Amino acid sequence: MDQQPIEMIDLATFAERMGIAESTAWKWIRNGKLKPGRHFIKLDRIIRFAWGQELINRLMEDCQEIDENDPSQEGSKRRHPVRNGQGAINITY
Repeated sequence: MDQQPIEMIDLATFAERMGIAESTAWKWIRNGKLKPGRHFIKLDRIIRFAWGQELINRLMEDCQEIDENDPSQEGSKRRHPVRNGQGAINITY
């Protein structure tokens, strides 16, 4: 089974590849949308992402459609619709 290489990247590179601002990535970390050990590694003030298919899969799993009828998720509804059945994650890297 061929395993794709994993590239360790910093937050700035992660944000660039995701097509978001660095401040948004920091906000996602503060809000718990990106979790240490699941999405990134944090040693003191150093944050690194293991960029590869496994990270992409985890991000896709965690970005599933929000149930429009669930009142506990109020305010968390997707602001940008999924286009052509594709999510907002840029997986072309």
